[in-house]
Amino acid sequence: MGNKGKANDKITGIICAVFFIFLAVMLCIIDKDVLADNATDLYELIDNNEELKSQYVELYVDGVIGNYAETEHRINGIIPSGTDQHYLLWLDDGTFISLTTRNKDLMSKLDAICDNTWYYIDYKTDVLDKSITIKGKIGSMDTEIKGFCNEWLDQLEISHSDMRYVSINADTSRGSVLVYVGICLLLAAVGVVVFIFAVKKEKNDAFNAQLVNSYQAMNSNSEYDQMADNTTHDAGSGIDKDTFM
Repeated sequence: MGNKGKANDKITGIICAVFFIFLAVMLCIIDKDVLADNATDLYELIDNNEELKSQYVELYVDGVIGNYAETEHRINGIIPSGTDQHYLLWLDDGTFISLTTRNKDLMSKLDAICDNTWYYIDYKTDVLDKSITIKGKIGSMDTEIKGFCNEWLDQLEISHSDMRYVSINADTSRGSVLVYVGICLLLAAVGVVVFIFAVKKEKNDAFNAQLVNSYQAMNSNSEYDQMADNTTHDAGSGIDKDTFM
């Protein structure tokens, strides 16, 4: 049972290390543009009629319709971590796209642009004079968010055909990717440590077993020698000197 447990620890450690190293490498490959800060202009993709899917993009924003939803943020879709704010952006070609963020500074700037956008819509100003350049990664919109978005579009009498049903995650950055890669490498290191300790324990147990065997063998030899001495002594004490007289 003990040997089986040690083998399991070694296997678990190796699997853990390999899995998380593989995951770290995959993250670096998938988000290579994010790590290299190589963002593609969103309008360039639109002009080329390219499908908006998983690209790391940069866009100039001067039109924000509003914050249409707030949802619970979950790391990897599992671990709750604050809330996401979803904004509806008005693009230069007249279409709309969703943007997601938890960054309070960015939210403050988007809210200011939103106020100015509605001044423009209500003819209170002739120009959209507030703007910001944003980078983020394009992702799909889940059913819940899409439902909230459609409710807003209907209230504002905006055609669904003018909506680009993808969302830009403005919180995706080189730093955030490096954090995930670092966590993966840390977990991989834990797997390596588990493996090393399992191997070391196995060697120590084998060495201790060898010492016990050697000690038992020495005791057996000592008892045998003692028995041999006692036998010789008993045989010697049984000889009568008078026999030779």
